[in-house]
Amino acid sequence: VSQSRYNGRWEECVKEVDRYLSLPGTWTTERMYALRIRGQAYSELNQLDKALESYLLAVKEWPHSREPWIDLATHYLQKGEWKNSYDAAINAVSITDRENTYTIDPSVWGGKAWDIAAWSAWNLGMYQEAYRCGSEAVQLDPKCERYVQNLVYYKRMVNA
Repeated sequence: VSQSRYNGRWEECVKEVDRYLSLPGTWTTERMYALRIRGQAYSELNQLDKALESYLLAVKEWPHSREPWIDLATHYLQKGEWKNSYDAAINAVSITDRENTYTIDPSVWGGKAWDIAAWSAWNLGMYQEAYRCGSEAVQLDPKCERYVQNLVYYKRMVNA
């Protein structure tokens, strides 16, 4: 899976993930990780319905981890489904116990989930919530210039 994924051979990647998922006795967090990879592959193949299905299955497989929620939130964000994106991002930030496994993506423990929630809230007209979530993103990643600039914008909308 890794080689086909890193070389952009997405059809091969999907086949290998499906083969892996058919094996008996696989570990739940590894299945979640495999489903996330399959979702990414389908996204790259522009098969967005299949990508969504994979992301939803990843969340169902292991809802206790931020990673599948962030993938789902990002998918919805890219499709402009603001309410679904916001809800998935908020589910992600509600998970505060960071697991100690190799399937963990360190980037989801920074401001990413809060940024997605802020962006989605802004698009829903929830300007105060966008500012609150944007503030959390900046607090976690104060050197991210985009988060800082977004927060300035959200603040203007709240004060308008």
